[in-house]
Amino acid sequence: MWEEKIILRHSGRVIWGSCSPSGDYAASFGEDMCIMVYSFKENGVYAFIKSLGPGFTCACWSPYNLLAIAFKNQGIYFWDIDRKKGLKKLLRHRAQINCMSWLNVLATGGEDKAIIIWDVDRGERLMVLRKHKKGVLTIDWSPDGKYLVSGGRDKRVFIWEMGIERPLVELPNHTDIVVAVAFSNDGRFIASCTRDGILRIWRFGTWRLHKTVKLESAPQSISWGPDDRRIAIACGDGKIAILDLPTLRLESFNAHKECATAVDWCRQWDVILSGGGDGIVKLWKKRSQPF
Repeated sequence: MWEEKIILRHSGRVIWGSCSPSGDYAASFGEDMCIMVYSFKENGVYAFIKSLGPGFTCACWSPYNLLAIAFKNQGIYFWDIDRKKGLKKLLRHRAQINCMSWLNVLATGGEDKAIIIWDVDRGERLMVLRKHKKGVLTIDWSPDGKYLVSGGRDKRVFIWEMGIERPLVELPNHTDIVVAVAFSNDGRFIASCTRDGILRIWRFGTWRLHKTVKLESAPQSISWGPDDRRIAIACGDGKIAILDLPTLRLESFNAHKECATAVDWCRQWDVILSGGGDGIVKLWKKRSQPF
């Protein structure tokens, strides 16, 4: 049984929510044009940031508590959460930015079909990756920062090697728009999820399909659990589904009154963060765990 704790409330749909890699914070932004930050250490709201531009599209954490935020004007802005201070912005894509991932460097993907690798300190482009035929919707760095996985509206998933401008490999047979991709924490597997509810697990290096699961509802977001045995999925019916990979057992629970739009497994605390169309951001834990 999973128990909930409400940590943030928006007056509109939650668009994005995630825990910082450090485990210090959780952040979300919504259609109410506000960014909210929760502090795990203080057990409460830490920061409230009003809109910096004409609508949010996506965001991601850096490894050191910087928050990168993209807006509909294609600008990328940065907030130092520890200092509660806004920083510089980067150059823009030629169209809306849909996804970002930040490890050693920042990667962004957009409706211009491009993936851009950025030197954030200098505000310069390091590489532009072009192979997708339609907008790029989801990207994720491997744990060692040497590889990037991307998926998009063209129903294609590519693996890129840092420093090389052509894909290393394409993961085949995706039958609908790719809404989420994610490396496992140990880098041995890649999860890809399509709008038609098919979750695929691929072996890194051999690129062989390891598992295929049909979900009960359209997926919105996915996140690996700390032990890489489980994957959390935010679903269109408002549920959070937990897939146990060794057994392929699928457990689900009602999380939001409307669509569950975001999910992130906070590894440091072993709790699941979820956000939904009801504007609420929650933490979830097993009944035996303390918050």
